[in-house]
Parts: sequence; C-alpha cells; structure tokens
Amino acid sequence: MRTTVRIGLLILAAALVAVVLWMTASPGEQAAVGTPAPPTQGTDADGATFSLADYRGKVVMLDFWGNW
Repeated sequence: MRTTVRIGLLILAAALVAVVLWMTASPGEQAAVGTPAPPTQGTDADGATFSLADYRGKVVMLDFWGNW
C-alpha cells in the first residue's frame, strides 16, 4: 500500500513539474500587434495556390486545421 502511495505521489510531483515548466517556457517568436503578418502561401479547397500578399489591405481569417 505504501509503495502505491509513493508511486502516485511521484507521478503527481512529476506532472506538477511538467506543468510549471510548460507554463514558464518562453514562447517562440511572436508577431507584435500592428506588424505585417509573415509571408504565407498555401492551396485552397480547389487546389489553386494563394499567397497572403494577394489579400493585402483586406480582412483575412486563417483557419489552420491539423489532421494528425
């Protein structure tokens, strides 16, 4: 019984350390508000290639969908 409790506490402590490290990690390069978006290219649903520069001056909503 004591071994089970010790293992549980060890797992809990490891999870807490992981959460603290994740929350305090410095984020990657972030764009500042008001700066231009980085160049982005992709394909639309019809297979046509597009560039974000094509929509300069217009409101654009990007929806990045992960399929993993």
